[in-house]
Amino acid sequence: MPDESLVGKRLNEYVLESVIGSGPYSTVYCGHREGETRTLAIKVFPRELAQDRFFAPRFKREVRELARMQHESVVSVLAAGQGDGHPFVVMPYLRGGSLADKLAETPVLPVEEAARIVTRVAAALDAAHDQGVLHRGVKPSNILFDEDGEAYLADFSLATVRAALAEQTGISVAGSSGYTAPELVRGDADVTRALDIYSLGVTLFQMLAGRLPYQGNSPVHQLMLHVSEPVPSVREFTAGITPAVDAVVRRALAKDPADRFQRAGDLAEALATAAGVAEEPEDTAVLAGEGEGERAAESPAQASEEEGERRESPPLALAPPATPPPMPPLSLSPGAGGEGRGRGLSSLTRGRPWYAVTFLMAILIGAWFFIGLVIGAIGKQQVEAVRLAELGNTQTPLALTAAVEATGTQSARLAIIERATQRAENMAATATALAPTLTPTPTLTPTPSPTVTPTPYSGGGGLLAYVSDRDGDPEIRLLDPLTGEDKRVTENEVLDGAPAWSPDGRYLAFHSEDTEVGRHIFVVDTRCFYTEEGCVGKARELTTANRIDSYPAWSPDGRHIAFSWAAGESWGFSRVNLDGVETAMMNVPAPMRLFAWTPDDELVFFGLNQRGGSEMQKLAIGAESHERTAITSSGGSIEYLSYSDDFKTVVYSALIGRYRHLFLADASCPFIDQCVIRRLTEDPYSYITPDISADGTLIVTATNRSGEFQLVVLNTEGAIVRRITERSGRADQPAWQPARP
Repeated sequence: MPDESLVGKRLNEYVLESVIGSGPYSTVYCGHREGETRTLAIKVFPRELAQDRFFAPRFKREVRELARMQHESVVSVLAAGQGDGHPFVVMPYLRGGSLADKLAETPVLPVEEAARIVTRVAAALDAAHDQGVLHRGVKPSNILFDEDGEAYLADFSLATVRAALAEQTGISVAGSSGYTAPELVRGDADVTRALDIYSLGVTLFQMLAGRLPYQGNSPVHQLMLHVSEPVPSVREFTAGITPAVDAVVRRALAKDPADRFQRAGDLAEALATAAGVAEEPEDTAVLAGEGEGERAAESPAQASEEEGERRESPPLALAPPATPPPMPPLSLSPGAGGEGRGRGLSSLTRGRPWYAVTFLMAILIGAWFFIGLVIGAIGKQQVEAVRLAELGNTQTPLALTAAVEATGTQSARLAIIERATQRAENMAATATALAPTLTPTPTLTPTPSPTVTPTPYSGGGGLLAYVSDRDGDPEIRLLDPLTGEDKRVTENEVLDGAPAWSPDGRYLAFHSEDTEVGRHIFVVDTRCFYTEEGCVGKARELTTANRIDSYPAWSPDGRHIAFSWAAGESWGFSRVNLDGVETAMMNVPAPMRLFAWTPDDELVFFGLNQRGGSEMQKLAIGAESHERTAITSSGGSIEYLSYSDDFKTVVYSALIGRYRHLFLADASCPFIDQCVIRRLTEDPYSYITPDISADGTLIVTATNRSGEFQLVVLNTEGAIVRRITERSGRADQPAWQPARP
């Protein structure tokens, strides 16, 4: 960044009038060329960059290459040079401001507007990439708008400037830490156009979520999150985002460059399609006689007027899909051989080339299989409906309602379930009439739920662990719900999270970056809560490897703690005992968020599934990663769950419409969201990170009812028993102590 203000001064023939933007190593001025009135944007670099005698010729050569890159969505380079020792670049001045300015006023943009911006920027990137030029700095401040609101990509990175900055500052990673691709952080030798596509994906995430996908405590921390943390869902932050749009964002932010879109235009096209703003292709084949009368009635003037309107309103600049050679239009009119004859398949194929016949047969066969799939799907839904209705009549009192409301697909099955239930009742009545001598089946009498004592926390074992950022960064805290006493476990300025209790309730494990390197698993004996000095400084660091260890989950016997880890481009699960002895368990193909270690020796986690999407899954300990199986069918919308201590029921948080809501489900079902016992919440707020109490009668969760997420306790009917936290700062990730040691 220049060490002095150049406002009012001249760099060669250019007069600098005012500062319109600045970065760590450059300042952009509004100015004009002497003797001209056109307003220009002049980017000025510090003098120190030009100290190398080879800088000037290389700088000019690169600028000339950029100047040759002409595209309607690129802010072109008009001139460059050195004035008063400062290297500078001259560009057109756009009066519409930047995307950063727009997001400062409106943090979340409609999907349609974001798609239009991405389409323009993607076209600019593809044009640059096709000429072998990488941008290396795609972010909102480099996306500018003209007076009509059209987006332009500005400020392509100059290799000469990057090299000079790296030599003087030691910083070798280009771009801002919030938008930097993982391969740049890792130092991969092969850097491709995929890094610009990643940065565009981050910008898209920011436009839709109102925040960056990774927010670290420092630039270095933020860079590491790009490498180690799973891709977050936009739907967690913004209501109304469809799974299709979310899937586009997730693919753009894939850790492996090969898993991203191969061209920026592919990203733009996928987003436009998912958002429903893609231009539909015009029909080129018209059935004989269809619309001919209307077209004949149009005058040449009308046709010319319509053509003019099409020119004035161009469609989104999406890459056109590849299409086969045009086929002859099919005619449904009688053939020439006789009135009404040849209406069968032969009339459609007679006289047509072999490839047309082959194409038609493929369409007919595909339609036949599609109809079969639809019929099979309907039959499967009916079978599932009968099973769910039976489940509602035979399960525990908690399952008596058997309400299937977890996903939009399930809600569509309600009518089928009602019909199946009625059919089952009719069959039972018929059986009773035909066999009156049979011993009657005892009627199930619902057992009343345990009565909650005057303190509304009888379901918990004692303390409540949770994460709070009231002091500015996430800290682990312990709360006694009966007395209100609240104490810290951690006191630092780094990331702490994912508290998990041992089965006996004595120890609390969590992950923390309060380490010399990476992130590790810690454990604390929570009896310290009852001492005068408390728990700060009492946690022990169990893992020590140079990697990111996260999301601890205790074994059922309490002897080991499983956790997920990330090291470069490798990920997996390991376990560690209380003595710090670590054992590898298995590798996985992507970062996973671990939730539970079941009595059947299976790990339950959220992450990449076998189909390339995200889902809640399980994997037997000792099995290969490809043997993991999904336990939800939500398309990735279920990202939080908690099992009861007996692992018979589970509460999960699912995105329904605009909000995340809680559901109580039968944990024994292959897909838990298809065996819902009860929907717990349905008000216009979100509920996340739920946890079931030791006796299964209460659920603690974080909700944004008060604006930011705070903790509340619900009963198994979904009624709020009491608010736990009502302080400034976010509170979430609650974990209920199984029993007081």
